[in-house]
Amino acid sequence: MAVIAKDAALYAKLEERILARDQVGASQVYYDLVRAERPLAEIVRETVRIHAPYTHVPYHQRIDAGYFRFVNNDHCLLSSRTSVRLPAFLPASHRYLPMAQTIWYVPTGLDPWNQLLGRAPGHYGRRAYKPDPNRPEVALGVDVLAPEGYGEIIGGGERIADLDLLLARIKEHDLPQDAFEWYLDLRRYGTVPHGGFGMGIERVVSWICGLEHLREAIPYPRMLYRMYP
Repeated sequence: MAVIAKDAALYAKLEERILARDQVGASQVYYDLVRAERPLAEIVRETVRIHAPYTHVPYHQRIDAGYFRFVNNDHCLLSSRTSVRLPAFLPASHRYLPMAQTIWYVPTGLDPWNQLLGRAPGHYGRRAYKPDPNRPEVALGVDVLAPEGYGEIIGGGERIADLDLLLARIKEHDLPQDAFEWYLDLRRYGTVPHGGFGMGIERVVSWICGLEHLREAIPYPRMLYRMYP
């Protein structure tokens, strides 16, 4: 199906919104494309085309103003692949939903992540990670990304130990304080500056063993028709 002028304008607008890191705006253009009945494969192709210049450097790095920086492109690429395969298992009325998530991911994938320096943007770890004292717009968080397209295998950072700051973060994100009282008590009744990390064991195994799919590293994976071992 050829792209007509009106739809070409929509794709141009999609590119503009993605490059502006505008998740809401990009999503609105995507809904316009769905209403225009553009083929899903075409939307995926054009989204990848827009995103491609930011994903061609190995190890998810790019040079930004002379600095090497990580880019959160692994989620974007994996989500794009899922958007092509998953609709086959969904009702026709839901087949555009996986791509809606991809469109939401892609603008954030163009945000530079200072992970080489152990710094993550505030929007990534702002709720629980301690802000950098010298640069409050970033948090003391880091992800470890495996090469060869395997993506994130470890995530961690330094947690907020200050009670007042944690309360401010809960209010800032409009979260119910009651649900966090047990966590807040850990700060009220004594804590120390601390950090840590979580490792995705199956992800590490997949990377080391060169497995094609994560489920091959899980003893009892959840499948479409099997929720329990």
